[in-house]
Amino acid sequence: KLQLELDTKMKEYEEKIQSLEQTVTESYSKEHLDDAVEKALETQKVTMVKEKDDAVDATTKEYEEKIQSLNETMEKKVEDLTSESNSKYEELQKEKEEALSQLQLDLSDSNSKYEE
Repeated sequence: KLQLELDTKMKEYEEKIQSLEQTVTESYSKEHLDDAVEKALETQKVTMVKEKDDAVDATTKEYEEKIQSLNETMEKKVEDLTSESNSKYEELQKEKEEALSQLQLDLSDSNSKYEE
């Protein structure tokens, strides 16, 4: 009878030990899985942030290049307009000098005729 009770108690203890081992194993696996998921999410987050930063850098570079191109175009246009304006000014200055010379000649002729 004692042996039977002892066997029964031993069997109960073995079942409890097995149950506890299973619980510990499942708990460890769950924690391990949670850690793995957390690490994967962190890696994904880092990757997404890097991709966003890369996209921002690419867009920034593209806009900087466009701005540089526009600046160069505007500088060229300003140079062209300045050159054109200077040419017009020189042309008008020349016409003015010719008109003044002609006016002086006309006045000289007029004075000569008036004196006669």
